[in-house]
Amino acid sequence: MCFISKINLERARQEWFVRNSLELAMAEEFISKVRDEDIEQMKMHNENMLKLAGMPDDYANIYEYQMEDNRFHAVAYKVTGQGLAAEVIATTMAHYSRLRFLTDIEDFYRERTVKGHNRLLEYIENRDIERYKSGIKIHLHHIIDDIEELSQKYPMYFEA
Repeated sequence: MCFISKINLERARQEWFVRNSLELAMAEEFISKVRDEDIEQMKMHNENMLKLAGMPDDYANIYEYQMEDNRFHAVAYKVTGQGLAAEVIATTMAHYSRLRFLTDIEDFYRERTVKGHNRLLEYIENRDIERYKSGIKIHLHHIIDDIEELSQKYPMYFEA
C-alpha cells in the first residue's frame, strides 16, 4: 500500500514564492536574450498543451499537460543560463506541483493557462519587458488566488 502526503498550503505558498521570485528576477535578461527559435519552441509547448487540454481527463494526459507547461517555462531558464534555478524548481516544488495538478484537472484552468501563455508570447515577441513582467505576475499568481476554491473542492488532499 502506498500513501501520499497531503498538500501543505504554507509549504505550497513558499514554493510558489520561490518560483515567482526566480521568474521575475530573470525576466529582463530573458527578454534581452530570447531568440526567435526560443519563442517558436515556447509556442510548440503551448500548442501541445492546447491539444492535451482537449483530450480525456486521465492522469497521463494531465501529467503530460503539466510537463508541457514546465517545458514552456523552462525555456526562460535555459535562455538566461539559470540551470541551478531550474533545478531548484524541478526538485523542491512537490506541494506547489500538486496544487497545479488539481487545477489542471479542469478545463477552465487549463484554458486560462494556455491563454496566459499566449499573452506572454505576445509580450516576448514584442520584447515588452514591462508587460511581460506584469503578465508573469498575473500568470503565476492565479494558483494563489485558486487555493481557497481548491481546498474547499478537494479537502481530502489538504492538511487540516
